[in-house]
Amino acid sequence: MRLICQTDELARRVVSPGRRARLKWVDADGVRSFVASHELLTPDGTRFDLDVTSLSPTDSARLILDQVAAVA
Repeated sequence: MRLICQTDELARRVVSPGRRARLKWVDADGVRSFVASHELLTPDGTRFDLDVTSLSPTDSARLILDQVAAVA
């Protein structure tokens, strides 16, 4: 499974409150630079791409669980 998020949204999310307390990356410019200089990982074999740009965490989780159940 591969989760995809547009760069602008990813940069907006990375600075959300609480990430620093969980020792997560909080540098929006760093995220933009990383995305611009690295290719998205594309695993071999069957995969499911889920664009989470406009999805809530709850909706994303539901779709992930639905996909897992469909292939199990």
